[in-house]
Amino acid sequence: MTDIYSNVRASLVKFCVLFAQEMKDAGIAQPLFFNFDAHSQENQLPDADLIGLQGYAMDLTSPPTVSVMIGVSTMDDVNLDRLEAMTGKLVNRVLPGTMIPVLDAKTGKLLPVMKVMDGGSVSPAVRAEQRPLKFVALQLGVASELG
Repeated sequence: MTDIYSNVRASLVKFCVLFAQEMKDAGIAQPLFFNFDAHSQENQLPDADLIGLQGYAMDLTSPPTVSVMIGVSTMDDVNLDRLEAMTGKLVNRVLPGTMIPVLDAKTGKLLPVMKVMDGGSVSPAVRAEQRPLKFVALQLGVASELG
């Protein structure tokens, strides 16, 4: 049986890691992948630009749908230039209708895709004590072959 929950989550992590590399290659920022759900205190965040998942949830419908936020945060970004540049590039990558590959979490084998659905949003920048944060909320439809 397919582990749809883990496969979709691992695929979103991979999406973030690849996006971080694109930002590095383009000279925009040097973000690290970070699981925002793993830390509730801002002072526990690494001293680096970050991109990662927060609030990953799956509705057990047929086919399943996923809700997730992709968080972006920068350090020492006084005018939020890197934050806004990364957010803009991210939004362009996850517009409704975009297909995101799904990988098997254990083998890396390519599985059917998930599709970004209508209903996403971008939060305003939250200025925390040490860093700004922005989240792009997504709704994803998962291919029925995975369920």
